[in-house]
Amino acid sequence: MLPVDKLINDLKNRKENLSPGFLEDFERHFNIFVQPIPRYATKQLYGKPWKTHWGTTPDPVILAALYGKYYFGSLARWYPEYFIIDVDNQPLKFVLNERESLGLDEYDSILIASESPDSYYMLGKQLLNGRPPSLKRYQHIIKPYAKEHHIEGYPQKGRVIRNPFNPHLKFLDNRYFHLKDWQEKLHAFDNLYEFEISCIPGQHIIRETQIKIPFKFADNLHEGFELLEHGLTRKHTRHNMQAILLWYLMRKGIPPDQAVLITWKWINEKHNGFSDTIKSDPVEVLNEIKRQARSIEKKFSRLNILPDYNHNNHNGWLTESDILKIIKRTHGSRPLTKFLFHLLKYYYPRRHRDAVRIHHDKLIEWSSCRTYIKFIAILESIGVLERGSAYLQDDFSKSIKLHWRFSDFDKAILEDGRALETLEDTLRLIYQPVDYRQLLTGSGVKRTTSIEAVKSIFSGVSKKATHH
Repeated sequence: MLPVDKLINDLKNRKENLSPGFLEDFERHFNIFVQPIPRYATKQLYGKPWKTHWGTTPDPVILAALYGKYYFGSLARWYPEYFIIDVDNQPLKFVLNERESLGLDEYDSILIASESPDSYYMLGKQLLNGRPPSLKRYQHIIKPYAKEHHIEGYPQKGRVIRNPFNPHLKFLDNRYFHLKDWQEKLHAFDNLYEFEISCIPGQHIIRETQIKIPFKFADNLHEGFELLEHGLTRKHTRHNMQAILLWYLMRKGIPPDQAVLITWKWINEKHNGFSDTIKSDPVEVLNEIKRQARSIEKKFSRLNILPDYNHNNHNGWLTESDILKIIKRTHGSRPLTKFLFHLLKYYYPRRHRDAVRIHHDKLIEWSSCRTYIKFIAILESIGVLERGSAYLQDDFSKSIKLHWRFSDFDKAILEDGRALETLEDTLRLIYQPVDYRQLLTGSGVKRTTSIEAVKSIFSGVSKKATHH
């Protein structure tokens, strides 16, 4: 991402108006729809073919396309949160029939007219068993259906897909027809219901329960960035440094095959004279990089690890000021604090929606069968929560809106770029025991109760970790 002032100046130079939330919207769009390395494509508006550009995608290129100067296409991220059904050379009636066949409608997909006559996109959000699928899993599911129905499912491995928010691509549904600006269109995408792709006709996928297995990265995110920029700095480190770089790239959402190519190019250009093997046996080095990438990919799959952005955007995040407010609003009640912590954490990346639907299983997971309804009523009574009009007790999902002063992601509590899963881990990261006890007593918790609470959270912890 370019510095904020450069982005703003680039727009002002083209005399575009900056609307509220521009920078946050641009970053969210970037993280979902742009895979910035190692190449991208552009296309002039009238008739000329796509042109491939090698290197990192510059932000001004994306901005220019969002404001209609030309078309822009990006490669897929490893765990794409969107899908596009591409239909060419077919009448609109055919597209509407396909939409119905897939079980989609205007609440979970957007119909878009492409550049060519009788060509259309269906844009939606995807989940597989309740979480973003890998590109490989998505393609494994969509390919048989797409082949049978003479359509294409994007994103695809190694192929760019046209960005759907260019103003020359018209939204066709009555709900979205009036939208012109890319930010308005992005907000419409934000509000789509997620589509469970295991429901695509012809699938025989067993619904899986995602088991959360504790896993901690080796705090090498910054080291990976430095390696990518500067290359090797010592002899006899190539093997380990390749692994660190692969972890870094795949945590950034780069698909494994692209991570291999980037790492192979990197070691050839930035070994800096510290590797003899790249000169004497380059084929073995390439094979080794492939083996390392396969091993990392298997670990992501086996431990249910998501790349950093997907992890934070799917599981949620919050800030230190939110923790303080949660404890004060719940008067330090541990069960209610835990419930609001998880509710707010899940809500944060979805706060751009008009309301958030939450599966009742999650509400129970954050509390219990007996207490979640009571906690919702308490939060409603103190003005934190508003139930949607479609809210039904014991319904599959609850429509909820939180009334909260939200912060930006740059203030999020992260450990090596990732939000922590539990309240306890988060408290241990940001507070010393004495600070947490004072916070509890200041929120009305009895002294003896606060001492026990501190013991249960900080037992065995000798010092406060650093967060960023």
